[in-house]
Amino acid sequence: MERLGPDTPPDRAGAEGSESIRRANRLRLVSALRRLGPMSRIEAARHCGLSPATITLIAAELQRAGILVEGERTERGTGPGRPRRRLGLAPGRAEVAAAAVTHRGIGFARADFALSRIERWQTRPELGTMDTRELAEHVVAAFDRKPDVLVLGVQGAVANDGRSIVWSPALPGASGALAGAIEARGFPYVTVDNDCALIAGILPREIEGLNPPFCAVLASYGIGAAVVGAEGIMRGARSSAFELGHVPYRPDGRKCRCGRRGCVEAYAADYA
Repeated sequence: MERLGPDTPPDRAGAEGSESIRRANRLRLVSALRRLGPMSRIEAARHCGLSPATITLIAAELQRAGILVEGERTERGTGPGRPRRRLGLAPGRAEVAAAAVTHRGIGFARADFALSRIERWQTRPELGTMDTRELAEHVVAAFDRKPDVLVLGVQGAVANDGRSIVWSPALPGASGALAGAIEARGFPYVTVDNDCALIAGILPREIEGLNPPFCAVLASYGIGAAVVGAEGIMRGARSSAFELGHVPYRPDGRKCRCGRRGCVEAYAADYA
């Protein structure tokens, strides 16, 4: 969304500000249902920190869009009125998939919209020799049907538009417009991001009480970090930029998997 500035007309600022609030509240409700499962509107209001009236309006909008469905009735409460119905996510609304690209291979996951059915599998291609076209073809071939959304998490720097890999130690020959190459093979929507940035981005939705600013550090097959501020993941001018694992630690030190020497990752990753 275009950033509002000091010269933005008041009526436009008000409209865009209201839409931003509505979008945030919709996301809050969907995240709560995904994390906690079906619940009544009263329960949703309590978990989301919103009024029952606001939840009712949001739920009606999302039901019209086919995102929410009403399920079985809950037990009648002590007060007057009809038994409450539980709200839940519509499993068939969309199918989403993710792929994590690491030195060890590519881990895939696919789920329905409600996360009630999750499939996982892995492939182990020779990533070090692949170019962008070959990687795109491998990803496409890994699916027996095309998901509505595919998110790829990769080590390294990724362009801020979510379309291209700038540099990745796991994919030395595959820098370039990976998202477009996969979409050209029939996938409706593909986005690419740094693996640690993807993890950090969802942490506030999954961990109650975790609010920006904070820094998330990933220490496993590599070392990654992402800083989350009030406006989201902090990035460089053109890319994800923050490569903690490849900050020089010791001149002429141990050899890192990226090909250089003395990187933090060479001393702190699981292979060190």
